Amino acid sequence: EEKEIVNGLGEIFKIAIIKSTELFNLLDSSFESLINEKFQYGAVPVRVINLSISLMLEELAPNLWEKNLKRAVDFGHTFSPVIELKNIPNLLHGEAVALDCIFSSCLSFNRGYINKEILSNIINVARKLKLNTYHKDFTNYSLLKESMDDAYKHRNGNQYITLPIGIGDYKIFNDIEYNELKDAIRLFKEINWKKFWLVDQVMDLVSQFQNYLLKVVILFMVFQGL
Repeated sequence: EEKEIVNGLGEIFKIAIIKSTELFNLLDSSFESLINEKFQYGAVPVRVINLSISLMLEELAPNLWEKNLKRAVDFGHTFSPVIELKNIPNLLHGEAVALDCIFSSCLSFNRGYINKEILSNIINVARKLKLNTYHKDFTNYSLLKESMDDAYKHRNGNQYITLPIGIGDYKIFNDIEYNELKDAIRLFKEINWKKFWLVDQVMDLVSQFQNYLLKVVILFMVFQGL
């Protein structure tokens, strides 16, 4: 199914952002054929798969037993695990990772490590790949704080949060403050507000109105019964 192809692209998208401009550019230029042809035809999907595997092995092979928890490949895996588990089965792993990559890119932008053009490129490629760039749980400060605290436990009391500092480059940080999450949430909403966040707000209002209406109907029926 297309959804599973897109799900797999989430992990390729992740490694491209922090490790390879070539891979990122291939996703940018060949997104349509990769999705529609399901990686079946031509040299481009072969190159995309080979690059993705090679780049992952480059990071994982020297650290097979994970003695070093300062890992670049944990990009996209700081905030996503808790949110993914909360949204099973609706949010697939690759989709959650891609959302984390976008949120982490917002953190990086706010710190001045990437500029607006690079952030826009990351968002645009995600959209081309049909990856969601918005999920309301990535605007939930309490949930994001819980996610960051959970990451501490798995990283021996360290943050080790990987952020892009350019396409194909990264740095791992251990000093991200909680208030930075709030700033990243504002930016995350801003880049998505026309397409998703505004719709989300409207749907919440509709849901609240429906609940209110239901309560009114129930009260009316109770009084009618009296």
